[in-house]
Amino acid sequence: MVDTATLQLTQRFDEPGIHTLRSLEKVLISGEMDDVIKSYPELDQGALKVQLVMLKSTYQYSNCGDVVDLLKTMVPEVRSLLNK
Repeated sequence: MVDTATLQLTQRFDEPGIHTLRSLEKVLISGEMDDVIKSYPELDQGALKVQLVMLKSTYQYSNCGDVVDLLKTMVPEVRSLLNK
């Protein structure tokens, strides 16, 4: 039963989409650009790099949920600096 559960969990969380999300989360949390960003032409890589540096140097966070909470508490003028 444990082997079946382990196999099902592995299959569930070892999909290509999950790997992409992990890479995107890593970019957000670390502030270091990754090739996964190239898959999203709507993102301005130069602006994103600057925004992530600004976010990382100004706020403390350790996961995507923390970043969402930060964005919710920001005044619109500050949040607008991070929207492009």
